[in-house]
Amino acid sequence: MKRTIGIATLGLGLLAMTATAQDMMRHVDLSSPDMVAAEMTAGTSKPGLPRRPPPRPPISPEEIVGPRPLRAQPVRRNFSRRTA
Repeated sequence: MKRTIGIATLGLGLLAMTATAQDMMRHVDLSSPDMVAAEMTAGTSKPGLPRRPPPRPPISPEEIVGPRPLRAQPVRRNFSRRTA
């Protein structure tokens, strides 16, 4: 009996949650001018943007440093089954 009441309560609770979730957009009018018009124009937003840094000069071949060669290291593996 308690299990049946619990399942019914859970089902009604989930049904109520879906009903409130679909009601959130009830008073939103996407066709109104407030939703379509921009708040700032391009002229008012450009002064607030940071300036781009000047481009870097090209790198000469003398400044390019290649990677160091890798030295092979011996690999030591222990194939014994001892745990110590």
